[in-house]
Amino acid sequence: SELNKPALYASYKIAHLIARESRPFTIGPFGKQCLEIAAEAIDPDNVNKFKSISLSPRTVIRRIEKLSEDLEQQLSLKAKNFIAFSLALDESTDIVDTAQLAIFIRGVDSNLSITEELLNIMPLKHTTTGEDILHSVEEAVANINLSWDKLASVATDDAAVMVGCYTGFVGCLKSKLIAQSKQKIYSIHCIIHQEALCAKSLKYDEVMKIVIKVVNFIRTTGLNHRQFREFLSSLESDYTDIPYFCETRWLSRGKTLERFFRLREEIIIFLEMKDKCISELSQPSLIADLAFLTDITGHLNTLNYSLQGKDKLIVHMFDQIQSFKMKLNLWINQFQSRQLLHFPNLLSVAMHIADKQYDKYINSLQLLHDEFDYRFREIHLLELDLLIFMTPFTVDINIVPADIQLELIDLKCDTALKNRFHTTTDIVQFYSYVSQERFPRIHARAAKIMSIFGSTYSCEQLFSVMKLNKSRLRDI
Repeated sequence: SELNKPALYASYKIAHLIARESRPFTIGPFGKQCLEIAAEAIDPDNVNKFKSISLSPRTVIRRIEKLSEDLEQQLSLKAKNFIAFSLALDESTDIVDTAQLAIFIRGVDSNLSITEELLNIMPLKHTTTGEDILHSVEEAVANINLSWDKLASVATDDAAVMVGCYTGFVGCLKSKLIAQSKQKIYSIHCIIHQEALCAKSLKYDEVMKIVIKVVNFIRTTGLNHRQFREFLSSLESDYTDIPYFCETRWLSRGKTLERFFRLREEIIIFLEMKDKCISELSQPSLIADLAFLTDITGHLNTLNYSLQGKDKLIVHMFDQIQSFKMKLNLWINQFQSRQLLHFPNLLSVAMHIADKQYDKYINSLQLLHDEFDYRFREIHLLELDLLIFMTPFTVDINIVPADIQLELIDLKCDTALKNRFHTTTDIVQFYSYVSQERFPRIHARAAKIMSIFGSTYSCEQLFSVMKLNKSRLRDI
């Protein structure tokens, strides 16, 4: 009835809030009690209106299911207008050992509007082979009636079940598309994963072994941990604790090293108080290595941060990688002339650095640069397409594919579009002015580039939320 419409609307809004904030569905009745108490205190005449809001656990479930169905319908309607789409997928095991496959879609319509949404999260209850993953992806794509002809790329992690050439998901998908005479697609190995793997090429095991040993000594024993925190408090230190190191977390090493280096003097004093002598911490060469590793890992963490986030275009992620490689070349040249301008921690202990250590650091930076070249060699296959997309007015017409040369010449000679390009900071906004009728091939290429996922960040973020929700503290 008309009288119940506000209560129904409120019920849906609260259910949506419960789902968005990852609250248990059983919190509905508690929320209703809070509403009734507030109504009795503020507006006693209208308490019955608040009591009519249905928030039982079953009602909350039904409301969320309805909202989910509506979102699926909205995505299906949008998908009808996609002229290009890409997928990002990853697999993780939940608390009851069920493999969950997260599939995200990024689609671009004829107006070059970008839609990025969760397509589906599907349990893999038996085996998790490349074929199993492909069947699940096919089902998810079929549910929104998308044609494989419009697929531009797939982004995955580096697991063999994903990237295997023959039995992995990517290999199975490419074989399927070849059999159906479909166009070639790009397979993207998550750029953030690649960056993390590059960071592991810095082999300073002797430094990390001591850092982990000391951190574990402080953190694993309750008494030591309490005394260390109290010790820092008595010194009025800027820091109150030191974090654990976790190998699987992208940013953990940098955070642990930075804090360890900042607190190294306090740590030495504390260890002496506990009769725990670690002589290496008094060696200038090891402190210099610790400072170098702290600085370079900090730079890598900054790069990692810049690559994270939703709605990132691959062109911008590629620019970040290219920028970091140029920085590595700069640092190599500066180290050769003993300049440490961008390594503040190492600069603070520069008087203790021997010439052979400078050579060691130069070799480490060169090794890291080579690792970036190796890890990102597949993305370099996209470099020409990205160059055409980002610099259509300056790219050499002789190096672009023949099928777009004539259109690109017309584009270069269009004064209005050239002015748009130079006055618009958002490349996506610029391409919205490029007419699909006049420049159909350039328009189609732009749609494909816009659709490409550069990472599986959205999947990783989803799994983080899933592990918080499906915990041992909740009903399974």
